Amino acid sequence: MILKDLGEFGNDLISKTYEINSDFNNIDLELEEADLNIYLSNDGINKAVCLEKEKITFSVSVVDNTLKIEENNEKFIEIMNFSNPEINLFLVKDTFEFLNIEYDTGDINIPNHFTFENVAIEGDTGDTIFSAKVNNDLDIEVSTGDISIYQSYLKNVKLEASTGDINVIESNI
Repeated sequence: MILKDLGEFGNDLISKTYEINSDFNNIDLELEEADLNIYLSNDGINKAVCLEKEKITFSVSVVDNTLKIEENNEKFIEIMNFSNPEINLFLVKDTFEFLNIEYDTGDINIPNHFTFENVAIEGDTGDTIFSAKVNNDLDIEVSTGDISIYQSYLKNVKLEASTGDINVIESNI
């Protein structure tokens, strides 16, 4: 019997960059198992740098002033999963009207560099770390997972977790 180094199991991810050339004020993401990180772009280009698998890819487009990113998962069963698909979204501007994220599993990380008018995040399993400013409504609902709000400026807040912890730290509500 030949044993493989466990590090080899995580090498099934392929990096793919999607440049976003159209303007947008809204962000809408439909994810299944990908992790999401949002950053300020340091090169003046909006782009999504995605870590994909053979059967899990992403569609990136701008429609009606909205950046849309959808995870395309061919619904296959992995017995041992050592790596998650991931989206690293690099944005030139820091202020948006609406952020909507729907996901099944994965972790969401929204840093304090951004301001949104309204945010809606709904997930099944995964952790959400949110540090941005929201001028109107922040609504985060997860079934299983943790919600962490850190150093945020918020107006109307609804946080709900069926199983998991909700932490609000150093935030102005």
